[in-house]
Amino acid sequence: MCGLIFTLNFGKKQVSRNRLVTSLKTILHRGPDHSKINIYNDVGMGHCRLSILDLSSKANQPFESFNQRYIIIYNGEVYNYKEIKKKLVNKGIPFRSVSDTEVILNAFIYWGTKCVKMLNGMFSFIIYDKKERKVFLARDRFGIKPLYYYCDDELVIFASEIKAILSYVGKKLKLNFQSIYQYFVFQNILNNQTFFKEIMQVPSGCWGYLNCSMLNKIEFYKYWEIENSKIIKKPKSSLINTLLDKAIERNLVSDVDISSYLSSGIDSSLICHYANKKLNNLNTISCGFKNIGKHHQYDESYKINIIAKDLGNRNFIHSIKKNDNLKYLRKVIYHIDTPRLGQSYPNYIISKFASKYSKVILSGAGGDEIFGGYVWRYKCIFESNGVDQFIDKYLNQSQRVLKLDQISKIFLKCNNNDIKRIKDEFFSFFDKKTITESPEGYFNEILKFDIKNFLQGYLNIEDKLSMAHSLETRVPFLDNDLSDFGLNLKLTDKLEISNKRIYQGKYILRELIKKKLKMKNSFWEKRGFAGPDSYWYKSQFKFKKNILNFLKRPNYLESIIDIDRYFKIISDSKFNDILYKSLIWNLISFDMFLDINYKFIKT
Repeated sequence: MCGLIFTLNFGKKQVSRNRLVTSLKTILHRGPDHSKINIYNDVGMGHCRLSILDLSSKANQPFESFNQRYIIIYNGEVYNYKEIKKKLVNKGIPFRSVSDTEVILNAFIYWGTKCVKMLNGMFSFIIYDKKERKVFLARDRFGIKPLYYYCDDELVIFASEIKAILSYVGKKLKLNFQSIYQYFVFQNILNNQTFFKEIMQVPSGCWGYLNCSMLNKIEFYKYWEIENSKIIKKPKSSLINTLLDKAIERNLVSDVDISSYLSSGIDSSLICHYANKKLNNLNTISCGFKNIGKHHQYDESYKINIIAKDLGNRNFIHSIKKNDNLKYLRKVIYHIDTPRLGQSYPNYIISKFASKYSKVILSGAGGDEIFGGYVWRYKCIFESNGVDQFIDKYLNQSQRVLKLDQISKIFLKCNNNDIKRIKDEFFSFFDKKTITESPEGYFNEILKFDIKNFLQGYLNIEDKLSMAHSLETRVPFLDNDLSDFGLNLKLTDKLEISNKRIYQGKYILRELIKKKLKMKNSFWEKRGFAGPDSYWYKSQFKFKKNILNFLKRPNYLESIIDIDRYFKIISDSKFNDILYKSLIWNLISFDMFLDINYKFIKT
């Protein structure tokens, strides 16, 4: 797990080592064990390493092939690297390390772009061919590991985090208001854009190509797309057991200690159960909340302790307390680069706590998106009469903060064309010609949308906030074989339904966990990882002026948002806890983003 930077100056202008060094320093938290920069005239490659596999210096990066023609910088873990390496060794390919980095490089040299489909894991990497002056890059299927890029007439730069690009470019960029509007509607961004117009994300499940002699032209090709049309012939109950066992075994490949998160949910409980069979003395890390008044549902400590005792794990619980949400806000927004999703400070705090116990931690992320855990998001599958109505209902349901008709009233520069573009972006995820008009068909479309959007956003958050503490988070539910199986399960394998009413999600996992652990099924109620912020806000921000005093408010915030109208909506929503805390979180997060990045923003 690491951080990487790649730069190319068009016109064969020499890369500045000082600029590259300064840029790499902004992401050293991703890899404090070793850092290095290589410059090849107009090409620069920087890497900082968090040593997980092959702890020797032989695996340091940038990593060159035997003939020094190819150089790779890589962030991630490929869990099936030993199987791939065995194939390469049988073909006479030599190795000088025992790292997965060298396996990826040699796989590319031997198989070319086809190598990406062979990789099972999480990754973003860049390979430079010095002889042909060509660049090959790739990102894993679900976008677990980030990779951003900036391109103009003079240079192209790729990096693991936006802050490294901003540092290297060193000039003011334009705000991307379409992405900002989307964040205030969906609490997410629906595409590969960021809050900066000139900075994009490399699409997940893609490989890319860049010819160093062709100005300003980057091409991306999709190597994997979500499918849910395969027929599963083997018994599903035994197959899920086998696939989970193998997926978690793969995720335990490491030369350092591994821990696991443990909540009172199904996903983390299953991960710990299977990991316990492979590891001795697995430590589990959990999160609770203090100062929550009557809101006891937010603190899972009691249930977690019972589950940990049943599992036989040594469990460590860190309790988040009132004011931690505001105390860590600046650090959270700094590290995630672009605000996404809801209150993410618990992820930052628990990652900081977990990093004291190991360099690697297992997470249940992806289980809900693959196996259907968000029951409240699927209710429209039984309420829709036709594809058009389904998409309209899902659009209305997905507006988590402001409604689309409120955006133009709140944002001073927003107009009807901007709203239309947001709708068009949303609708582009649904191909009416291929949607099956049935609850099963609608359900599959929601899963695809959630994987491409909500999961993508969550993985961005999870990566940035764990790597802020040099902690590698692994997500076994996104294993290639396990996720392929989960995506192709029928509706009734995922949702417990009676009379067109959905009672519970992840049905096949619930049935499995009944056999594995002793506790009652009620222990595994679906809960998001969030604190009682609406309760805390009501004492932290009693009046409008309290929030205004808290805001940094760069001069241009008032030129973007009508603050009075925004506070009117906050005031009107105070009896809806979810909406109330979302409205406040979005505002203070966006304000903090502007304050942190003011020197890089064109006004």
